[in-house]
Amino acid sequence: MNILFQFFVAVGIFFANLVNYGTSKMHPNGWRVFLGLAGVPAFVLFIGSIVITETPTSLIECGNETARKSTLRKIRGVDHVNAEFEQFKAASEIARQVRHPYKKTMKCSSMPTLVIGIQLQIFHQLTGIDAVMFYALGFKNDASLLSAVITGIVKVQAHWSQSLLRIRLRGGFCFFKPACRCS
Repeated sequence: MNILFQFFVAVGIFFANLVNYGTSKMHPNGWRVFLGLAGVPAFVLFIGSIVITETPTSLIECGNETARKSTLRKIRGVDHVNAEFEQFKAASEIARQVRHPYKKTMKCSSMPTLVIGIQLQIFHQLTGIDAVMFYALGFKNDASLLSAVITGIVKVQAHWSQSLLRIRLRGGFCFFKPACRCS
């Protein structure tokens, strides 16, 4: 999931740089057009947050049984959802029984996953691509905006190829789980 998140962040930055470069030629009101266009995704997210329905799992946790079954029927498009509903209920009950999840994260069995997750974030930042995207050298006129667009293209392509490679290899040798040697 982290790879997909980073990919969509890269795509968002690329489109923002593209719009910024495109509106930079509109004097003197280009910044207003850019600001207005930047509000479009925010408006779409706002409307989506109003329209989106609650998930059956969140409704189960709230205790509203009629709404949770009708929501599940609406999502699946069929009337026979009792078996799946019971699975959601059982999973929710198991999740309620978990106590001190952060303490369990620090146990020996969870350590390889935790270390790999932290290392993914650190190495992503150490590659420096975000620093290049945000703090590119300032060139004369609009060359810095164009360099941000070109860097955005490279970053989106790199994330895309990384995702395809990850899917193709199915994570085989990339994310193997080493034996834990904790005492």
